[in-house]
Amino acid sequence: MSPLQNILVPASFDALSAPAALRSRAHALLERVGVPPVKRGIETLSRGERQRVAIARALLMAPRLLVADEPTASLDAAAGAMVIELLLEIRRDHPCTFLTVTHDMALNARCDRQFRLEAGRIQQPVAA
Repeated sequence: MSPLQNILVPASFDALSAPAALRSRAHALLERVGVPPVKRGIETLSRGERQRVAIARALLMAPRLLVADEPTASLDAAAGAMVIELLLEIRRDHPCTFLTVTHDMALNARCDRQFRLEAGRIQQPVAA
């Protein structure tokens, strides 16, 4: 699958082919995360590019809840910053609860509320 086809997988569950509006949104998301929608296989992409395609795929259907486990883990600092901005921009533009598990302190610092997980238990909110 190409990056574009990969992002459109969720849409294929709703119809035999993705509507033009979703294809347009998929193209826009790929552009925003910096991955061209070329017709090369996803397996030829770097880990960071694959991570960004996965994030674009998660955002395609404009979810009301987005759960992300280490969304910037495979990315260098610049790509990680771009993904953080994208996630926060999407949240601002489309009401969405964003729940993430991360070790990325740059992402952590941008979240409204933070909790620590210690010994398998959620601790009191961390003071901002």
